Amino acid sequence: MGQMLQEMVGKQLLADLIQIDANGRVIRRQQYHGTLIDDHGHPALLRPGVENPFSLPELLDQYQPVDPQQTFELETTGERLTGIDYRLTFIKAPEQF
Repeated sequence: MGQMLQEMVGKQLLADLIQIDANGRVIRRQQYHGTLIDDHGHPALLRPGVENPFSLPELLDQYQPVDPQQTFELETTGERLTGIDYRLTFIKAPEQF
């Protein structure tokens, strides 16, 4: 994992973190963007205006490269982003799923 993470360090990431209930309904959705960093061997996100890094899932094969010219709109704020290098969509399901 170390080499793959090092290749992505410094790139811009848009992370969609989705939590679902036992019926598959979305109960929480968070979207974060910022610079991908190596936080002691673990992927983390440095977000604009936030001092502490946000820990990310270590499933680096789910970090998909995207066209940096593409525009993304955050659902929660309506903010429009360009210059994103990678996108991560991570769905967290209940343990019994």
